Amino acid sequence: MEGAFAERRTQHARRNNNNSTSTNNNGVSIVVSRVPSKGRTVRLAVAARVPRKRAHAKDKVCFSLVHYSFLDDARRFTNLDALLTRLAPVSVIHISSTEHVNVKQNSNPSKVQLRKVKEVEGMLARLASVVDSRTDLGATADDHNNDVNNASAAEDDTPVGHVLPNLPKCLATPASTQTYLEGLLTHLLGGEGSEGHLAYRGEEARWSSDESLLRKRAMGLLLYCEQIGSSTPHNEEEEGAVDATFGSYRLEAGVLSSHLSLDRTASEAIHLLPPANPNSGHAKVNLGGTARNNSLFGVLNQCKTRMGSRTLQVWLRQPLIDHAAILQRQDAVATLVENGLERDCLRDEGLHGLSNLDLDGLSARLAAFGDEIGGGSTEQALEGLYKLYLFADRQLPILVDALHHVVKDDQNTSTTPREEGQQQESENPPNLLKASLKGLNRVTLELSRATQLVEAVLDLDAAPRNFMVQASHDEQLGDVRADLDSTDAELDALHAEMNALWSETSGQPEGQVRLEKGDDGSTWQFRLPKTNDSKVLQNQLGHVVKVHRLLKNGVYFSTKELSKKRDIRVWSCKSRSIISQMI
Repeated sequence: MEGAFAERRTQHARRNNNNSTSTNNNGVSIVVSRVPSKGRTVRLAVAARVPRKRAHAKDKVCFSLVHYSFLDDARRFTNLDALLTRLAPVSVIHISSTEHVNVKQNSNPSKVQLRKVKEVEGMLARLASVVDSRTDLGATADDHNNDVNNASAAEDDTPVGHVLPNLPKCLATPASTQTYLEGLLTHLLGGEGSEGHLAYRGEEARWSSDESLLRKRAMGLLLYCEQIGSSTPHNEEEEGAVDATFGSYRLEAGVLSSHLSLDRTASEAIHLLPPANPNSGHAKVNLGGTARNNSLFGVLNQCKTRMGSRTLQVWLRQPLIDHAAILQRQDAVATLVENGLERDCLRDEGLHGLSNLDLDGLSARLAAFGDEIGGGSTEQALEGLYKLYLFADRQLPILVDALHHVVKDDQNTSTTPREEGQQQESENPPNLLKASLKGLNRVTLELSRATQLVEAVLDLDAAPRNFMVQASHDEQLGDVRADLDSTDAELDALHAEMNALWSETSGQPEGQVRLEKGDDGSTWQFRLPKTNDSKVLQNQLGHVVKVHRLLKNGVYFSTKELSKKRDIRVWSCKSRSIISQMI
């Protein structure tokens, strides 16, 4: 069993190296404790790190630390199975037990001790098998439609079960658990006098002693394994005690009955989501179906954006049971049905510009750039800022205007006539479409300053071919920009010359030769879309060009003059500090 645990740790380490900017980096921890005199019943505590939508620009809270405590069947873990459906997508699941598995060396354990160890090992193995069988907990294939490496991206999103036979030393005893977790939560929640910390104290007072310890161990296990706040100075007097995680979390007590419970068997029986194939990373197609209609998600997923597809997946995994919340969504749907012309304008114009933009991934990449460890390249950060600028300056106003036309004449949506008992149950429920419009207006106002800042710092004339800081910010950047302009002019001349030479040699019209960057991002190469053109290149222009490779999308080649041209990167070091201040 130890060998299996070691393999899981290896997979978990590999996952951590690849998930720095992923949108599917939700972590979950599970701590199991056997209940005396309850037979096969165990108590589980589950903690999950869930991304949280910020209320406004100054809102520092980015994540919710949701925790659950409940009884479950140690043979099937039915309640846990249903909860995992709700918490998806998940990247890694940490599993441990409150009882020790290992027997001390040079000891003579009794039969009772050996039987206890065997029972705990079997319980952890069954729990791990439930987790490993949930290949549907990763992001759906729709999330990878625009990825270059589709299969590998989906494979990386398959959750990994990380089993710890014993809890870490910092969580082994009630005293060590309290000491370890208290410092971390005080920092993550924003200090002892913060609203989040006071709410945690009030919630903690309502827990029983055993339940409180189990919940704390689950939260501590997640923070320990994910290294959240582990390097954070807990002493405010320490120099440099500034950390991005300070005040960035809120605790939330989860309730199993808040949504309809759907375990794996139920979700598979109704074909809720496309069944995952862990070998290829693509969805299996049911008999007579296609990748688009082989599940309830596939049929309903007519979303224009990847953010909408993710939201739909969450809604399907977490069906509402609150009557007022269901009526709110029905009111929004009724408004869209009744205003067909405005709805089509919202889809075709308001959301059309966002079809290829992943705002979740964009925000993750920008946040990663501000991290001191593995923040990404300067050019990637500038490209992200450029995409944010296009969204705020061009696409967001169109979306706001289209949504405004949907709700402008809908004055009575929030008070749609209902039976008297229903009105008393939820008086004046907020209209979801109007709330969305209000939120978009707030985002527009907040991003207006960011737009002005990008215009002042980013060289928009060079984008999207080159992403760089304006030369006016530094004399050295001015010299680099002059060299880049000279290089661009030379590249354009070489490109035009090669197009003319190829047109003369092959008899084809000009414009067939493409100029593209090489794989390393610093060199340039030519490409012809037709692979058969490689014969003409080698036979008639072999003394001029050098063919590099043949692929499905064409033949890649270069000339001696082109191979000498390299993209200039010295400006990135100078502008990195400027971009960090911007972000």
